Amino acid sequence: MESPCQVTLDSTNYFQWWSYIVDLLRSKGLYRIATGQETKPKDEDKAAKWENRQDQARGLIGMSISPDLRFHIAEHDTPDEALKQITKVSGIKNELRAHQLENELLTLDPNYFSCIEYFFFQVQDL
Repeated sequence: MESPCQVTLDSTNYFQWWSYIVDLLRSKGLYRIATGQETKPKDEDKAAKWENRQDQARGLIGMSISPDLRFHIAEHDTPDEALKQITKVSGIKNELRAHQLENELLTLDPNYFSCIEYFFFQVQDL
């Protein structure tokens, strides 16, 4: 089965994935359920529909994650729990990497390179 997601979460693209999955969930009317903002109704008929929508949201989240990373959310049945776990695992790691890259970039001084192309080459390697 082909994933409906154009961006699949891997170990390097958490922020890109997060932006995409939020838009995808919103476009399908599932964002409020996925983030826990919409709670289960007490009416039995409405509750069944809500549970189906919750399953849809959880399915989209799971299908948007690389198979290598899905084990992180395997035990989380609700979309809210899955999103929190992914943010816990990937968000911190990617944020730390972004700070590391920013610090490395700040240490590069274009004046130390014989031409600007060498400077840009070094920046691209980060």
